[in-house]
Amino acid sequence: MAKLFASRGVKTTIITTPVNAPSISKSIERSKNLRFQIYIRILKFPTAEAGLPQGCEHMDFVMSNGGEMYSEFRFAITLLQEQLEELLQECRPHALVADMCFPWATAAAAKFGIPRLVFHGTSSFALCATKCVKLYGPPKNLKDSDKPFLIPTLPGKIRLTRNQLADRLRQDRADLGQDQAETPVTKAGVKSFGVIVNSFYELEPDYADFYRKESGRRTWHIGPLSLCNRAVEDKAHRGKEASINEHECLKWLESRKPDSVVYICFGTVTNFTVKQLKEIAAALEASGQQFIWVVTREKKGEGKGEDEEWLPGGFNERMEGKGLIIRGWAPQVLILEHEAIRGFVTHCGWNSMLERITAGKPMVTWPVAAEQFYNEKLVTHVLKIGIDVGVKHWVRFYGDEVKSEAIEKGIRGIMEGDEAEEMRNRARKLGMMAREAVEIGGSSYSDLDAFVNELKRKARTKKKDWELARERILQPPDNGLLVKALIPVAHEVHAARAEVISCVSRVAKTIAVYSCSVCGEVHVGDPPHKIKSCNMTGSLASKEHSWKIGGMEHILPLVESFHLYDSLGRAVSHNEQLQVDRIPAILELCIQAGVDIPEYPTRRRSFPAYNVAGRIIDFERRFPKEEAAPGTGISTGGFWEKREKLRQNKEPVDFHSQDMKDIAIQGMEAWRTMCSGARELMKRYAVHTCGYCPEIQVGPKGHKVRNCQAYKHQMRDGQHAWQEATVDDVVPIMYVWHVRNRHSGEPLVNSLTKYYGMVPAVVELFAQAGAKIGQEYAGLMREDIVVPALDEEKWVV
Repeated sequence: MAKLFASRGVKTTIITTPVNAPSISKSIERSKNLRFQIYIRILKFPTAEAGLPQGCEHMDFVMSNGGEMYSEFRFAITLLQEQLEELLQECRPHALVADMCFPWATAAAAKFGIPRLVFHGTSSFALCATKCVKLYGPPKNLKDSDKPFLIPTLPGKIRLTRNQLADRLRQDRADLGQDQAETPVTKAGVKSFGVIVNSFYELEPDYADFYRKESGRRTWHIGPLSLCNRAVEDKAHRGKEASINEHECLKWLESRKPDSVVYICFGTVTNFTVKQLKEIAAALEASGQQFIWVVTREKKGEGKGEDEEWLPGGFNERMEGKGLIIRGWAPQVLILEHEAIRGFVTHCGWNSMLERITAGKPMVTWPVAAEQFYNEKLVTHVLKIGIDVGVKHWVRFYGDEVKSEAIEKGIRGIMEGDEAEEMRNRARKLGMMAREAVEIGGSSYSDLDAFVNELKRKARTKKKDWELARERILQPPDNGLLVKALIPVAHEVHAARAEVISCVSRVAKTIAVYSCSVCGEVHVGDPPHKIKSCNMTGSLASKEHSWKIGGMEHILPLVESFHLYDSLGRAVSHNEQLQVDRIPAILELCIQAGVDIPEYPTRRRSFPAYNVAGRIIDFERRFPKEEAAPGTGISTGGFWEKREKLRQNKEPVDFHSQDMKDIAIQGMEAWRTMCSGARELMKRYAVHTCGYCPEIQVGPKGHKVRNCQAYKHQMRDGQHAWQEATVDDVVPIMYVWHVRNRHSGEPLVNSLTKYYGMVPAVVELFAQAGAKIGQEYAGLMREDIVVPALDEEKWVV
């Protein structure tokens, strides 16, 4: 979703927690060559406060412990509200998109006048069915919990049993008051700005219209979201790191005939019993079909062909060459798109089902919990592209018991016969419709445009309302005066920046820095890694990087801004771009916040400016006490000469100790001071960035230089699309792979990437020099994860 928003020029920030950040940051790094502006902000997950073990920050961890910590995990999520509010107060985004599982996000956003969008990671059909069941069913006089009942008012005459509903929905609605029937999720949704759905209109038009009408809420269908991943690597690494090399998996599929393999996967949350897994294995063997089976079980057998406790005796030996078992996460999108795959056995999780629909594959449905029984009805009853195995009971995590005979029948039903062929043809048509929906002019493409335009309209209206005020008393720095409390902070940031530059330049003389000459990826330490992630045009066929010696500019990328003599003066015009000084953006921020630098004079006001009917009235300019500097707000002195002088005038800071570890510790502390100080300054001093390219302008408005080089610059005549910046724009972070032991002499390798962490390059440099890294980077470094030896990795889930 972040990629989709960024593709429309919307600067997007993903809020996550330390353990989840590395996998997200890898995906973001792969998007940088598209000039997408996607950032990460990390919230501390309150594990200790909720009674959870360290590192329990996602459902996979909860399930690895049998789901016993589910209640504590949900409680921990509610404790994130305070941190989110602090972040919203700091960043002031134009909108907040939060999952339905965070109902408190609506109240948090409302505190700051920010519209909250609810993201539903399910179908419109499931949303409609849930709403109807909550309001009307099941019938009060229905005594048999396994007897189907008609869901009232829902189009399509859909029937379910009481046992197929979640526990909280099995009660008679007549026995519940309105307050009891409405959950916090429902109440928060009603107060939200609108709903975003990961689906496309053509898939379920009756239910999309029904939901809009019955809920009365703005709804945008922008899916399938998985189709934003066009590159093979993006598809292979969607979600977590695969436990099998995608090339090995594709090689196995290439050796099979078209439409000859069934794919079986039940997601990462489902945790079937040993007995149930044996039933699945027996069904696969009896069906006679070739298969890929994804299981969340660890391989314990030592010898080749040795069976585990959850497999029938001799299964591996009998199925050798006929089936592939993947333990852990699989490159699912790549697998489903392969021509050898004919059908799929699924737990009916919406992400998985939408990927199957997009790939044009019929399904065997095996719902477990959540909204999965609704999704099953959509596939089998409405779309008619699936066969059910007859699951009768909603059971969280472990699922209802299904016999091998029913599983075998379902598999044969999508792999053999005329009915299977008809389902396959219908699925293919839906797959084509899904791809058309996300192309220019498609329904999802248009809905996304409408969504972005709605947010822009709301932001313009808010700005216009503000400007219509007859007179507004401005506060510093909007009135041209300095914020006195932040002047010491500006000096601290200025000094810390000089110290960071000096420390990095010294440490980089000892610890090697490499840069890829093709894609620009950076590696800190010797030897450079051998991870195959170079996907730019001109890269090697193996995707290995072409390393060259890097320098400080790769550790601390330079981001420049035009220097403004008067922050309230007119914007720099296009014709002045070679006359006005460009200096590091963070330096310009410090100057505007109170740091005086002789080379870059700036106007310091004695009297405040006022806002009258949306216009800045500067009384000091009308009645000057002294002669104003030339240029009426634009300093036009020696751009190139001053830039060259700035580069040459970098005197190192004097250190009391020349020990490399001491320098690294001092540099790490300066880095923290610089980032935290810049963040503090940006709460009051405006900084703008382009929505299409990385251009920065420090000041209350952006410049008018037409030098936007992003992919949409031709339509905009090179004009920038200015929006509020974050500290990551001013102090850009280059993420690199974390090397735990730089003295080992062993490079990081491609097959073990899922065990490695990623951290900012400057942090990695100081860490390798001996600086102790704080808890804010502990989750990114992932040093609590044991990295297996190459010959052991295949035994790890």
